[in-house]
Amino acid sequence: KITHDNFEVWVRLPEDFEKVKANCTLLILLDGDEYFKMASDIVSLYEYGEKMPPTVIIGLPSTTELRWTYYTPTNMKWIDGFHYDSLLQVKSGQFSLFAEFVFNILKMPVHLSSPQHYP
Repeated sequence: KITHDNFEVWVRLPEDFEKVKANCTLLILLDGDEYFKMASDIVSLYEYGEKMPPTVIIGLPSTTELRWTYYTPTNMKWIDGFHYDSLLQVKSGQFSLFAEFVFNILKMPVHLSSPQHYP
């Protein structure tokens, strides 16, 4: 258990994934619980129209606790005049665990390069 938490993950693979997996792009949705279906439909349409390459989508839930814990690269510091939940603040800054989960546990062949933008 890398992340110390259990959470649901949604995965969308392109058609004929085994044939195209070497050329797939990866889209990680941090608000997967809200936008996974919509993103899947849009990507399917763009793939069909050959407007973007085959794309794997990984949808991750976005709760307040997950955002504070795993989506922050460093431990959150106190700012005068801003009220934090102290339990969330203490757990923040664990992005490296989240990255290890995505790249190692989900076993996605991710090639780090410049972001690509599609119409």
